[in-house]
Amino acid sequence: MKPDSRELIGYAWRMLRPYWKLAAFATALGFVDSFAAVKLLSIVDN
Repeated sequence: MKPDSRELIGYAWRMLRPYWKLAAFATALGFVDSFAAVKLLSIVDN
């Protein structure tokens, strides 16, 4: 019996739901980090 793709997605969602905030935080942190690095480089350049 092959699992339905909706069931599979539902299962994955239940598994990953607690971590979406962590992922969003990590993404935001990475974005801020890269932005800070670019700003720092531009300051060092001048």
